[in-house]
Amino acid sequence: MVMRLTEIEWNIGEVKIDKTKEYKYLGCMLNEHGCARAKGEKVVKAIQWWGRLSSVAKYRANKYECVGGIRKYVAVPSIMYGMNVMAWNGGDLEKLELLQNRVERLALGTPKWTAVEVIREDLGC
Repeated sequence: MVMRLTEIEWNIGEVKIDKTKEYKYLGCMLNEHGCARAKGEKVVKAIQWWGRLSSVAKYRANKYECVGGIRKYVAVPSIMYGMNVMAWNGGDLEKLELLQNRVERLALGTPKWTAVEVIREDLGC
């Protein structure tokens, strides 16, 4: 016998629990197809933070202090909030890591061909 999830009724006492199309948990919208939309929103948020930080760094004399502080205390927590409730694969994490490397290069003022190991060592990541 095959039983589908749509055929199951959930009850708490006498009260029937209705099925919802999506729900929000830790700021992430989850639905019956997973959390692909929420993951895409996280990547977009990371791209937006890179844009904000690059505009901040453009006119600052001390880019390292400004961009490094904003990245560490504002950008990273806002991106990382709720990430542990989503299932991430290697491709999705690679996109976020590439954006992270771009922001760190921006903070240090290094060219794009600088090795990731050098950047991480300088920032203490």
